[in-house]
Amino acid sequence: MSTGRLRFRRAARTLAFTLLVVQLAALLVHRVIAPMGAPDPRSFPRAGDRFSSASEGFSQEILGVDARGQVSSRITLAPGASGPPRHYHRSFVERFTVREGTLSIEVGARVLQVPAGQRIEIAAGVAHRPFNAGTTPVVVEGDSVMPIAFAACLVQLYKIMDEHPDARGRSMLLQMSVRDPSCDTHVEAMPAAVERALELVVAPWARLAGYRNHYPELALHR
Repeated sequence: MSTGRLRFRRAARTLAFTLLVVQLAALLVHRVIAPMGAPDPRSFPRAGDRFSSASEGFSQEILGVDARGQVSSRITLAPGASGPPRHYHRSFVERFTVREGTLSIEVGARVLQVPAGQRIEIAAGVAHRPFNAGTTPVVVEGDSVMPIAFAACLVQLYKIMDEHPDARGRSMLLQMSVRDPSCDTHVEAMPAAVERALELVVAPWARLAGYRNHYPELALHR
């Protein structure tokens, strides 16, 4: 082997080792030395609060929070609302009753039409996407459908998506890499291994760039 090739290989190994050490140091700082704190529960939504997502065509009203910290809410889907990307939740079941209109929803491989008066339950881990294919609003109510910390996460994500033009692209990948564990929403198109790579590799640098797991200025209560 030529001297030039040997030098190149040594330089490549040195560079790889240096990058690995830097990455491990950054992860150590991010996870152990200066971890991000959990969102302040005092900033969480309360009964009567409203928040919305213009990009998804959703608006929500918090109807109540029970003793277990589970939220009941009323969700209105605007005519033609595309809804969120196909996603799933690992830790909770969603239960909704349609009050007005007909809800369209992808659940697994099916597309369902759920008329007023009917109830639908979506098990944890099942990918779904609610939307409104009609020309009139659809109103659904959920009874204890999500943890209050997750509702707080939605408030933040909705505002980020509406206020930042790149929120569904690179910016959102950086944001999701530093999300709080209570933000239990997972896009079906993103494999779990990619999520884990974002948390281990990207998160320290996203944080350095100013991304946080919670922004007090975006909370409903401060």
